[in-house]
Amino acid sequence: MNRTTLALLTATLAACKGARAPELPPIPGLSEPAVQAPRVLVRIELDTLPEERARASLRPTSDLNALISTVEAVATDGSAGGLFLEVGPLGAARADELVDALQRVRDAHKPVHCHFEVADNLAYSVLARGCDRITMTPAGHLLLMGVAAHLQSVRGLLTWRGVEVDAVQAGVAKGAADPFVRDEPSPEHRANIEQLVARRQQALLRAVATRARSTPEVVAGWLAEAPFTSSGARARGLVDDVEFDDEAREHARVAAEAERVEDRTPGREPGPRSLTELLERLSAPEASDVEVERPRLAVVRLSGAIVDGGDGDAGSAAADPFVAHVRRLTLDDTVRAVVLRIDSPGGSALASDRMWHAVHRLSERKPVVVSVGDMAASGGYYIACAAREIVADEGSIVGSIGVVAGRPNLAPLLERVGIRTTTIAASPSADLFVPFRAMRADERARFEASAAEAYGRFLDRIRTRRPGVQIPEAAEGRVFVGEDARALGLVDRLGTMRDALGRARALGGLGDDAPVDTWPRTRGLLEAFFGGELEAQSHLSLDPALRDLVRSLDVGTASRVALPQAALPYDLHIE
Repeated sequence: MNRTTLALLTATLAACKGARAPELPPIPGLSEPAVQAPRVLVRIELDTLPEERARASLRPTSDLNALISTVEAVATDGSAGGLFLEVGPLGAARADELVDALQRVRDAHKPVHCHFEVADNLAYSVLARGCDRITMTPAGHLLLMGVAAHLQSVRGLLTWRGVEVDAVQAGVAKGAADPFVRDEPSPEHRANIEQLVARRQQALLRAVATRARSTPEVVAGWLAEAPFTSSGARARGLVDDVEFDDEAREHARVAAEAERVEDRTPGREPGPRSLTELLERLSAPEASDVEVERPRLAVVRLSGAIVDGGDGDAGSAAADPFVAHVRRLTLDDTVRAVVLRIDSPGGSALASDRMWHAVHRLSERKPVVVSVGDMAASGGYYIACAAREIVADEGSIVGSIGVVAGRPNLAPLLERVGIRTTTIAASPSADLFVPFRAMRADERARFEASAAEAYGRFLDRIRTRRPGVQIPEAAEGRVFVGEDARALGLVDRLGTMRDALGRARALGGLGDDAPVDTWPRTRGLLEAFFGGELEAQSHLSLDPALRDLVRSLDVGTASRVALPQAALPYDLHIE
């Protein structure tokens, strides 16, 4: 009997007796077993389904094949313990391939956890069919509205401008010429679109019913009550839990038995992802010039209207980069205190809640002092209340604790200029967010309920961090100057940015000579010209409310504009 057989036999006998197997010395000539690499949780962020082919752009893009290949690779990658998918409204028709790829990961017995802030019909259909666990952020919305098509005619507009269109078409159901020669679609074209909408609706109902362990008939009733807040979605079993993205990601990491999270979102190569990032890298100091890391103070500036996502124009503050930077500060042990300078009238309630959560987590680990500029109103105060202390100038505008939600109705304007819209909807509220009709009474009631829930969450955030605030005297949308805000408990002391810096140094145990890091750094002329989205630049002169109204003319973004806003509806100038 050789030594290897003897070792196995000894261990087996010891196990049978309930005793611990003796430790044998290593066997000469046999290689040590390979050390398995730490398991990772693969993270993929998906705001939209990629095109069939990647387009040329300053920003990296990916194609559908790259996404599918990345997802499928998780199933066979021995180092990958699971998949965490973050999605937004998808608005494309290439979902089946993604669902199939997700199923391959699940077939490999690796958990697929999915999280969203705002999800539409298609996004939720993907989640319902492809995910083991679905979560949404507390201030999120599930726009599971049902399927609808909107057919517009511009014949009246052309006639008004003296334009006549002669067109012929082969095929009785061909509708390409209808908008120019008819006030409404032809009966044949309408019947064809109705059939298409009905088929898409049936597929959606089946997917949701399977996920919610219900029936298509019950789900059809739910869709008539859409959209859903986080509490409404959870009550119907549409999501498994309500939590922020970092909490959902941690649950996924534990389920995958992974040591860390690895981002494999297609199109996010290690290189710079934008011209702004490229310029930041080119302007960074050489390694030899960087000061040795020592305790420091961080200053974070939040200025302008608060918007969702990662892109904002020169007059706004986008949630994604802010949250990412605050989380970096939370993990950076050299940062001993943070001053958050806020000059904002508010904005998206969803973005404000995400930013509140990031500052709340930061303030649990190190002192955060807010310095209020001209104003910290609505969403601006929402975020401020997560800090340990708030310092405001006597002339600062503070408060506006309230929420607004709604959408425009463009139908009267369109009718006056000769544009008619024919809507074919498979659910009563499938076209709720499309501004081509007035809201019904039941729909207005849902808007009111959504705003009330967002307002209640706003108050809960304040009670969590600032129990001394006098509610309701300080709430109900009222605004105050610094002295009155202090009397109501909205701020802790009156002072300038310099006072806030001194207070943060004291709380963090930092001397006056401690280094100060400021974010975001001032953009140069070249960055200001190239760094933003061109379409955003056309609205720079508008205040937040008017800018959102202009953007709502784009049907694709109307639903995001109609979601609750924690913002002042005007620009306040005191001279």
